[in-house]
This record gives sequence, C-alpha cells and structure tokens, in this order.
Amino acid sequence: MSKAQNLADLGNAYSDGALSNRNMIINGDFQVWQRGTTGTAVNGFGMSSADRWYAVRTALNQEVDSYGNPYAHCIAGDYADSTYVVQKVEQLSKLVGKQLTLSFKIKSDDGLGANGRILIRYYSSANTWIIVNDTTFTFDTSWGVITKTFDMGTVAPKAGYGLEFFINGDSSATNNNGKSFDLKEVQLELGDTATPFEHRSYGDELARCQRYFRKFGSDGAQNYIPVSEIGATQDNYRTRANYLLSPEMRVTPTLSFNALELNNMTLTLQNPVSNVSVAGSEYSRYGLALFFHTAIISGQAAGQPAFTRVENSDNGYLYFDAEL
Repeated sequence: MSKAQNLADLGNAYSDGALSNRNMIINGDFQVWQRGTTGTAVNGFGMSSADRWYAVRTALNQEVDSYGNPYAHCIAGDYADSTYVVQKVEQLSKLVGKQLTLSFKIKSDDGLGANGRILIRYYSSANTWIIVNDTTFTFDTSWGVITKTFDMGTVAPKAGYGLEFFINGDSSATNNNGKSFDLKEVQLELGDTATPFEHRSYGDELARCQRYFRKFGSDGAQNYIPVSEIGATQDNYRTRANYLLSPEMRVTPTLSFNALELNNMTLTLQNPVSNVSVAGSEYSRYGLALFFHTAIISGQAAGQPAFTRVENSDNGYLYFDAEL
C-alpha cells in the first residue's frame, strides 16, 4: 500500500470517528468512583458507586485485576427480576440517522451467562420511547467480547433525554441473589465496526464525569470553602460561602451535604449546621453561594471574618448532581 493510500485511510478514520475521542461512553473502563467503591442493590435506578452508571437490582462494586486496573463487579440483589446496569448518553440529536456499534467485555464466575441482553432506547416524548435494539447474548467464566451494531432511525428525540444502554447480566424474572457478573471496556462509537477500546487518562475521564457529578470532601482532609470578600460577614444575619464548579456542570445541579461547619476567626468550632440555604439567583451549573445564618455563632458582628469547612472526621461532603 502506498504512503498516499495510508494517509487517505487515516483521513477516513478521523472522519468516521474511529480514532481519538471516538468512545461516547463516559467511564467505560470504570476508572472513576467519586461516590464510593461499593454500591447498593435497589429495585430501581440507583447510582451509588461508579460514575455515570446506574445499577438496577444489583450492587455495582469495584474490583481490580492483577495489574490494579478497576472493573465493575455487579452482584444481584434479592429481587425476582432482571439485573442490569445503564448509562445515558447525552447529545442524542447528533446521533439520529447514524449507525453505531456498542462493544464491551463481560464474564461471570457463579452461573450467570445464559440470559445476557442489550436493550437500547431513547424517548421521543416524555412518556414514549423508541427501542433501537433488543438483543440477547450468552457469556461464561472467561472475559468475552460482545458487540452489537444498530441503526438509530430518524425519529426526533425528546430534548433533555439521553440514549439509554441497558446491559443485562441476567434478563430473566429470576431471583439470582448473590450471583454476579463482571463488566469492563464499554465502548460506543460511530460506524459498523468495533475498534479496540479507547483508553483515556484518569484526569480526562474524571473531568468528563464531573460534568454530571462532583464531590467536595470525604477524602480524609479538612476541606475549606472560602467566604465572600475574604471572609467578611455580609451583615448581621448571614455569611456567604462561594463554591466554583469547574468544569461547568451539565445543568444546575442538586445539592446534598453532611457535616458542613461554619467557624469564626477565633477558631471557635461550631457544630455541623443544618440551617443552610442556597441562593437561587446565584446557584447555577457554574457555581453557587451558601448562606449561613450568623445566629449560630454567638456574638458575631457584621464584618467579622469567618470560614467554612467540610468536616472530615464526620464524613463531611458536598455533592453536586446533574445526571441525566
């Protein structure tokens, strides 16, 4: 083959999305576990461990291979129904009318494998979905590669919804409590061919995940949040703490927290506060302001410096969630 032909093929590969940035799945190699490395099986869509992955009737836990590479270990809960994991892919409108290929590696050590299933769908309205693929497969105790090429069709998607991928370890209405399946290297790409899995750096994958979920705290350290105007109290009633969200999140996230403390500069430790309100006009996908009522600090006056922190000894955290 000539050098010119090689260059032509390379150009075609780029135009087909077959080289870098071709994998539309985020955290397909299960590198990022901001919420924790052990999940909980719930009878519905739950997300308590691996970033971007919902688990249904299965606990999604982290395991590692002999080289230290993580993968998903999915343990069926005590439910007489199917067990599966799901990811929702954003920017669905760009995929309409295209041909796509999904690939992943899967295995089981304890009897699952006869009823594997891939279900792919998207919503055309709030209450109506279109199934673009529904395929069964089998797997065994060794890592096997499953691939499926499908056409998206041309029906316009509902704005704000994603393309949903269901990967079943067992699709039967059977209670497989305690049985498990393992999953890794999940990839979705344009075209009719499954290419080798695209490995991205941890930093790259983390930044992609933080568009949908971000954690502050719970890392064994005291985590401080700066207050406005170098810690000056705004007035006699409240102190404002600012937190910048970078990278920006998909939409304005929901906020949850635990063991969040407000302190004055005399280092008088306050109990974790519960009377925290969020300023709606300043709360967006770019950042937010937390308002603390100064009544919880005895004798604090307007203009007195203060600081806030997430308390590590009490499992303190701020969670920002903007998942599809």
